[in-house]
Amino acid sequence: MSTHTPGPWTITKAQNARYIEGDPKRGHVAFVYAKGDRCDIMRDEYSAPEEMEANARLIAAAPDLLDALKVMLKGDELGEVACQEQGFLRLIERTEQARAAIAKAEGK
Repeated sequence: MSTHTPGPWTITKAQNARYIEGDPKRGHVAFVYAKGDRCDIMRDEYSAPEEMEANARLIAAAPDLLDALKVMLKGDELGEVACQEQGFLRLIERTEQARAAIAKAEGK
């Protein structure tokens, strides 16, 4: 299975669009543009189809990855005993959330 475009990724602003770019020699990873009252995402036309799909999965998984990282850090801040006392996710549950987010990003 092909991997996504290597990072780091950056955002370049245009008037009504945002371009997500990796290596400048490889073209855009994706771009988001506003059209009327909605926002559309267009995928890169220069990458191999497998790489475009991997990029799309990574972008789609970004909210899950962010949530999993926040939960992991909160668990580290509180400590395991405080997590249990406050009804927060246990370590095993936090780990499973992180693994699920990674699997989504990797298309597994």
